[in-house]
Amino acid sequence: MNGKMVLCIAGALLAGISMAASAADVVTCVSGYVDPHKVCNVTAKAANGRLAIRSNILAGEKLLLGGTVQIGADGRIESVGCDAVAPDADTTQMDCPGEVVTPGLINLHEHLNYSTGEPLKRPANTMASHRDWQADPSLWPGDLVNRTGRKPPIALVELRHLASGTTTLAGRGGAKGLTRNPDAGWFAPVKNITFPFGRGTKLPPEDCTQHRILSSSHPTLVHAGEGTDAASRRELACLLESRETYAQTEPLTLVHAVAVDDELAARMARTHTAMLWSPRSNMDLYNATAPIGLLQSKGVSISLGTDWMPSGSTTLLDEARFARALRMDDADVTSESLLAMMTSHPASALGMTGQIGVIAPGAQADLAAFRVGDTDPGMMAVEVIESRSTNVHFVMVGGKMKYVSAQLTSWLADFSEADACMALPKNGCTGEGYACGAPVLKRAFARPDAALILCPTPPPELVDCACAP
Repeated sequence: MNGKMVLCIAGALLAGISMAASAADVVTCVSGYVDPHKVCNVTAKAANGRLAIRSNILAGEKLLLGGTVQIGADGRIESVGCDAVAPDADTTQMDCPGEVVTPGLINLHEHLNYSTGEPLKRPANTMASHRDWQADPSLWPGDLVNRTGRKPPIALVELRHLASGTTTLAGRGGAKGLTRNPDAGWFAPVKNITFPFGRGTKLPPEDCTQHRILSSSHPTLVHAGEGTDAASRRELACLLESRETYAQTEPLTLVHAVAVDDELAARMARTHTAMLWSPRSNMDLYNATAPIGLLQSKGVSISLGTDWMPSGSTTLLDEARFARALRMDDADVTSESLLAMMTSHPASALGMTGQIGVIAPGAQADLAAFRVGDTDPGMMAVEVIESRSTNVHFVMVGGKMKYVSAQLTSWLADFSEADACMALPKNGCTGEGYACGAPVLKRAFARPDAALILCPTPPPELVDCACAP
């Protein structure tokens, strides 16, 4: 499964990675601050839980070189800007000139309980929808994938995502103490629906204006339009017809939505319906994916998700790199737009705008620090997208360290959560770092397959091909 994967899709070209410079507004807080040869260092220590991080801060459309994020004892951001922090007895202070700090990433779609194994081989023949393989596993054995409800293996899958910068993960459950799991009760409840019309292969009703398909008053994520056939399009049309008929306004995100056309994209925009994009899984199973350029032109908010290990990506950043390599002539899939699909866009879909996916006063201090390899600030967003777990130096949720890389473990003892940290399994893709705050990890790390779940065989790489329209 380490070979190259060749994909072709009408209307799209597979291309190499664009290394265009960042469009962020660069603000120099400290001249000459960026230094790829240095890593984070604790310069002052306090015991009351307040923290100030000086680093290169990617806050919305601004990149603050030598900027500071101040975090209160309640785990929320108090301020962000160029203001220097004077040493005092009330604040632990970190200086990170060799890192870029971003909002914690948000993975809006991952089936945690199906992602403890290896990727499956691509189906021999392109399928028209999920109904094909669900009705006939000989086409592709997705329904035969091992499913688990046990917390230790699920914790390892969640830790895989955490160690790559993800701090919120919608995955039908999760392991308490790692990422935020919005569909398991964190913040306002979020509804996650796999089969809105009934289990598996059931088709939508003929007259959807007579049915309130989705009755939840909470933000909702719903699988729909997963395929290229007429039935997949009908799923989308039915949900949108019902939403309009009953004037529903709660946040709604259509997961996959491969079958969107111009009419449906316009209706999504009109009803303020968002879309979840899992391009690797879509291409792997159906050799097609949603018309991203069309959706963007209509103003539809798009988020990114990994789907599951059988046909999806190992981490959210892996998915982002795949999405960027799928060059669609009319789509805006830059490093900056992909970061928005992993931060502010999914935060909005979850009804958590201003709470997560942003570095701003009042937001939760969910942050990730990525190693930089270049002093050029225009390349920092690109470097985040290019990061693997070994380039992630720390991840915090609510102001608490949840993952710390091997390069930074020397100062882990300076934080109150150090007593709840455990060394990661040896010989894994994450290196010799530490994970903190989840008691279930003790049992998880004792599993003989712990390193394999944390670091499964990556899916095949995407390469160029000549595509016939």
